[in-house]
Amino acid sequence: MAKQNANIQWINWAKFICIILVYLYHSETRSRYFIDGLDKFYKPFFVNLFFILSGYLLYFSQTKKELINLTSKEWFAQSGRKMLSNILYKICIPTILFSAIMYAPKMLIRLKGVSLSNFIEQVVFGHTMWFTWALAVGELLLFLLLFWRRVSLRFVISFGCLCALLALTLSQFFNLPNFPWFYQAGFFSVFYFSIGALYLSLEKKEIKHLWLKEIVYAIGVVLVLLIIFNYGSGHSAINSLPKYDCMGFLLSVVMSLLVVHYCKKFPDIKFVNEIGRNTLGLYLMSGALPELTSLFFHKYFAYNDMLILVIAIVSFGVGLILNTFILKYMPFLYDFRKIKAKAD
Repeated sequence: MAKQNANIQWINWAKFICIILVYLYHSETRSRYFIDGLDKFYKPFFVNLFFILSGYLLYFSQTKKELINLTSKEWFAQSGRKMLSNILYKICIPTILFSAIMYAPKMLIRLKGVSLSNFIEQVVFGHTMWFTWALAVGELLLFLLLFWRRVSLRFVISFGCLCALLALTLSQFFNLPNFPWFYQAGFFSVFYFSIGALYLSLEKKEIKHLWLKEIVYAIGVVLVLLIIFNYGSGHSAINSLPKYDCMGFLLSVVMSLLVVHYCKKFPDIKFVNEIGRNTLGLYLMSGALPELTSLFFHKYFAYNDMLILVIAIVSFGVGLILNTFILKYMPFLYDFRKIKAKAD
């Protein structure tokens, strides 16, 4: 049990760091003012690490002894049905709901017309929130793999690499749009899921010389810094972007693993754990709140580095307040099944 608590602790730390960086990134993009050189230190990992953590947790839950030898029918009855239900009620429906709530205000702020066809494109077909749709597509692909009862690590990694190759082919060679539901990003997310599964497998192996492990990670830090300072921030490693490159992939994986490694050294803090367990709701508001906050501050101040940090902090603080309120008084917004549970 102690080991499981430790795992939850570092995962919450990693998610806590990443969701703060999501608000910082959105504060920059919504204000269209970028702090010079800052994004290259977090851009390769701040979103992709969420996918790696999802893969870690999913592979951990789906490779338990009581599930590993089940047939497809037995697995669906015991675990698969719940997995599908979680994708629908905890990812898809909240994404559609929050996209619909924010649609009209967003169009008015950006001085764009409101129409039914645009509403369907933005809300129903997932043009607004790429991350949650990519997560849903990726988990559906993983569901199919698990239903096929291919749960070996080698097969999961091969499947992840195949999905990434397919996404690259569709985007780079055929120039197909990442639409609907950011399906190409969803294919890429399976690759990061497989990295999470690989990390879980390696984590179980005991390392006799811990000092050697620390040296390896220190070398990783040095290599990342060398790449960043010598090649700049032009490497694309965010799944929603139309172009990707090998260096971006390398940076995203190495930096994600470095963050995980050092998160394991952080203390157990209740505040961090609470945020880490509820990052999805914070993400659903991470576009609108920085945009509104940046508009408010821009009325009185010119954009500068310090103002962007203030916008990120204020919007994140407002997000925490709203997220806490929703979790306490309207939790059904994050999971419609809770309406029935409350009625029962």
